Amino acid sequence: MSLRKQIVLLICVPLLAMSLCVGMYNFFSNRSFAVRNAEASMDLLAVHMASEADIRFRQIAQIGSALARRLSTGRFETSEDVYGVLEYAYTNSDTIYGGAVAFDEYAFSRDRRLFAPYVMRDDRRQGEYIRTEIAYDYTVQADPKNAWFTAQHKAAPPTGA
Repeated sequence: MSLRKQIVLLICVPLLAMSLCVGMYNFFSNRSFAVRNAEASMDLLAVHMASEADIRFRQIAQIGSALARRLSTGRFETSEDVYGVLEYAYTNSDTIYGGAVAFDEYAFSRDRRLFAPYVMRDDRRQGEYIRTEIAYDYTVQADPKNAWFTAQHKAAPPTGA
């Protein structure tokens, strides 16, 4: 082998090996940096989405509290009055699709044992609501689907104490 080939081999082979090592180091370093960057972006996005959800839940809670205060302080002559209050509460928030209120037995009227109005947005007609009622006896404690009412009913403090 000529001297020229030996010099080329002695210089080129280590240079090629060093280039491969530097290239591999750069590849893995950039990959690690990209992964850390993506994780940081995802963390920021998660924090942003959580704060957005928190803001929406607070708005819903405020509407629910105001609605509960209005229902607890008002005297309602007709079911139309209650439906009107529900619609008014949901009109100013695009967050809420609809909601219901359940009155205790005979609490709304002496003539009406159960009254649970339900109001939801009408998707076909902007700004209008569909009015309906919960059609089953939600005061039956033995029925597990009534836990939303009976659990609150059991937990409520006695009135007039």
